[in-house]
Amino acid sequence: MTTYQNPIQKHGDFADPFVLRFNGRYYLYCTNPGVRCWQSDDLLHWTMMGEVVPEDEFPGLVPFAPEVVYENGWFYMYTSPHGLGHYVLRSDSPLGPFRKITPNIGHAIDFSIFIDDDGAWYAYWADDRGILGCRMVSPTEFGTPQYIGAYLHGWTEGPFVVKRDGMYHLTYTGNHFLSKGYRIHGTSAAHPLGPFTDYDHNPLAVRTEGAVVGLGHSSTVGGPDLMSDWMFYHNLNPDKTRDLDLDRVLFHGSDSFLLGPTAAPMPAPKRPDYQDLFTAEAGEEWRMETGSWRVENEFRVSNGAIRTACVHLLPEHGAAELHVAAASEETEAYGIFITGQTLSICRKANQIRLLDADGATRWKMALPEGFRHDALHSIMLRWDGAFTAYLDHLLLRDLTLHLSGAHVGYFADGAARFGSVTISGEAEGICVPTQTLVPAMPAFSLAVPTDGAYLCTLYGQSDVPVRLRVDGEEALPQCETDNIATFRLTLSTGLHDVQISCMENCRIRFDPLDTIQEETLTAAMERWDKQTGKLRFSDAEIQAHLCLHECGDGWEAGILLRAQNLADGGEGNDKQLGTNFFVGYRVAVCNEQVRLYKHSYDEVLLASAPLPVQPEYDLTVRCIADTITVSSGGTELLSYVDTNPIMTGCAGLHCRNCNIKLSTISVRNHL
Repeated sequence: MTTYQNPIQKHGDFADPFVLRFNGRYYLYCTNPGVRCWQSDDLLHWTMMGEVVPEDEFPGLVPFAPEVVYENGWFYMYTSPHGLGHYVLRSDSPLGPFRKITPNIGHAIDFSIFIDDDGAWYAYWADDRGILGCRMVSPTEFGTPQYIGAYLHGWTEGPFVVKRDGMYHLTYTGNHFLSKGYRIHGTSAAHPLGPFTDYDHNPLAVRTEGAVVGLGHSSTVGGPDLMSDWMFYHNLNPDKTRDLDLDRVLFHGSDSFLLGPTAAPMPAPKRPDYQDLFTAEAGEEWRMETGSWRVENEFRVSNGAIRTACVHLLPEHGAAELHVAAASEETEAYGIFITGQTLSICRKANQIRLLDADGATRWKMALPEGFRHDALHSIMLRWDGAFTAYLDHLLLRDLTLHLSGAHVGYFADGAARFGSVTISGEAEGICVPTQTLVPAMPAFSLAVPTDGAYLCTLYGQSDVPVRLRVDGEEALPQCETDNIATFRLTLSTGLHDVQISCMENCRIRFDPLDTIQEETLTAAMERWDKQTGKLRFSDAEIQAHLCLHECGDGWEAGILLRAQNLADGGEGNDKQLGTNFFVGYRVAVCNEQVRLYKHSYDEVLLASAPLPVQPEYDLTVRCIADTITVSSGGTELLSYVDTNPIMTGCAGLHCRNCNIKLSTISVRNHL
């Protein structure tokens, strides 16, 4: 099995990565002088192709967050040089040179373009109040902007939209780009301009410890197999450069799930079952029925009428992508055929038609105004019970084809250019890394980075008994409540086969646990600080003795529990700005109250109870499954059942606008 390991590209400046798929290949653009471009066939191995924006376009300025869209023979680049407003550039090649075709159009930073399957264009960008979007009139004309409901209550940037199963999924990034707590959030909507609703499992990607930290500014692209989706993002290095990372994405209804962030070896993106990039003469994989073709600039070109089929049979379920263009004004029709059926692009009528074996028209649709027949166009076919077909971005509705066991090929009644062909069967099985929330699937593989104890948590538990098998051995649940079922496992490094029976809407994740029984943390902290110990636990009892002084307005102090991915704000040194920047729970004493909060780089108050102000506080906190209780002096102050609990992390101390004198917490692990 071929694997990859993040970061996949090092020692370069890969900030704000954007990946374009064009004619079977991938093109990577990042924030750097001249916008250097890399090319790949497999998403893993990238070849530097050079700078694509001439120096005289933005002298002395770095084009920020470039994104490239192909449409109707042109490549459009959207970028903001040094964040000083946006420009649209254009080229006839993904390798440039790109030249400005607009003046400065403004709109803050990080333009991103989405083309819907009805052909409508949308633009997204960021400002100080969140993510904005608008309908576009043309590739260079923009409608009225509106805020779309995506905001991280501070630094917000890097929007990117994809559409899956009728839902629009937006990823965006927050915190300072030089902070370890830079992170990716996900949100979805039923309309491309929202309102967007955040996923309940945000952040989608955050890591503040280890080799890969400071994760952000993502883009998502379809994999080489046409069946999978992959997210590219960058990580922060100590020297402030950024390396390149990718992980697989799963879309599930109104949610998406990143199978990451990972830093251990993971299965590489699956290659297609068959691909021809047309860089060489056709071999035995092609059967010529009529005419002939030759290789010219990575295209096969016919001088006259041609009909040729790929000998590779289409699988029962799968996808196929083909590329074609007319090469002469005399070419009236060109396109693809599937045994007994033809999808024909007709120049004179400016239509796309589905013809049966005897040439009768079964279906037809007008092509967009200004459709260039001399430009390369993609035809995407997908079939798995339901059938979908796309011409470029445009969804071809009411079209039915029977593909299983058929051959696919090209035809033209005159000169034409033919681009790459890609054919794939069913998607490869899912490999889930630890510390990642995913939809519960009947079977998948689990990638374990190190030997040790792990907690498997199944969310959305019901009355249906859960059966979990790992490598064929049944695991017994440690705990079952109305909300979760948990299993404690001992796992070795490597891949493990997982089978599970549960309700359709359940979610599952695997988290590492420490087997150390006890840990004591003693600390004195200045205001707006937070820290944790090293013991990673799930169920535990925490005894805390807190001594506070110099309490200002709105002061709070107390205990962190099941906490992870702590970060500060700004460039990584603003403790007040980053006071909410962690994932886990917080128990806080304040003016005559004790409060329980939940944090996912934002805070939600879960429960509170009266507690008189005291010179010193003695608290006991118990975390058992989905229930957290807080007591003092043997008296229970509050108890809360979280229906979507954070299950693992460390214990620690926090203070807001106050100082902590020498204080102690003792953690007794229930493992």
